[in-house]
Amino acid sequence: MHGDPEQLKNFMRMEKWIFDSPDQPARAFREFIQWFYHENRLIRGELTLDGTQVLLKNIKCPVLNINTQRTIIWFPAQRRSIPLGAHVGCEDYERFRSMSATSACMVSGKARKVVPAAITRWLLKRNLA
Repeated sequence: MHGDPEQLKNFMRMEKWIFDSPDQPARAFREFIQWFYHENRLIRGELTLDGTQVLLKNIKCPVLNINTQRTIIWFPAQRRSIPLGAHVGCEDYERFRSMSATSACMVSGKARKVVPAAITRWLLKRNLA
């Protein structure tokens, strides 16, 4: 990156994105991991929040599911968002696969050109932009 201010700026953008999250209470984090990953409650229709059952089939608005081709965090079987289309109640569902890795999906040089453009096309196609 020496001598390349654009590359340095992009690196700093990535660092900020990685570390710019609010702290989470340990109990909330444990419940999230248990409910969404170990028990897969959302997909099974078994998630209740504040006394209300959360059902993906109740989602009727258009859905754009963005996920990544490569990841070092999750094995393919653990990528919970991939089967989302079979569970939501909308007819207008589209999945976009970014070729970047998970952490670079929105901040890598290539992804910053490809992903926002895909989102924009999706929104414009539905007159949502």
